Amino acid sequence: MIPVLYISTETDFTKVGMPLTECVKCEITEERNGAFDGELSYPVDGVFFAHLTYGAIVKTTSNTTSDPQLFRIQKITKVLGGIITYYMTHISYELNGFPLLPYTYTAVNPGEAITQAIDHLTYAPYCDLYTAWSDITSELTFSTIIPITMRAFLGGSDGSVLDRWGTGEYEFDNRVIKFHAARGADNGVTIEYGKNLIDLNQEENIEESYTHLKPYAYVDDTLYTVLSVRWTTRFFPVTTRR
Repeated sequence: MIPVLYISTETDFTKVGMPLTECVKCEITEERNGAFDGELSYPVDGVFFAHLTYGAIVKTTSNTTSDPQLFRIQKITKVLGGIITYYMTHISYELNGFPLLPYTYTAVNPGEAITQAIDHLTYAPYCDLYTAWSDITSELTFSTIIPITMRAFLGGSDGSVLDRWGTGEYEFDNRVIKFHAARGADNGVTIEYGKNLIDLNQEENIEESYTHLKPYAYVDDTLYTVLSVRWTTRFFPVTTRR
């Protein structure tokens, strides 16, 4: 499909947006339980060039089976040959900015755990737009003991949903979080260098930046007791001989 551009605060993507018909390239990459991002190239003399700004949302297809997905522009390069390249991340990456305070999840399956976490977000301007689903029915009881981001709660950290259940594959369908027991199908195809893998690139990028801090304190009563004993022993020794 032709990528469609929306302003950064848009929430109704059934509206007619700005079709980027002059787009030179639009490529989306999705990794299993990993990165979900894209790259778009557009000419500086294009009709909607002025609207391609940081935070703007691009709707485009990510594969041949899923519905069109939403991506936010996060990085803009310099002009090269009259073309600018924009780097985008899936709309679900906004979960990186949503802090989740400590909470206990009692006898829940993954779908219920994620839904409860969404309900307990402390600052999330779009949290009411998110829903969760899972076909995994096994239940666990667990807790988060320090504040983390919603995205870290899903996976990539100790004690996350992915870590606790030990299996599963995420599908981020715009603002619907789907946690599958197994996503896709095994067709018996292997990827081998020199056969069906023709190139391999590695790059490093520093994307994360923070504009807010969330102070917190964690009190461990056991640790406090031990430290108190050490303090007493060090500064008030008991003398048994004269």
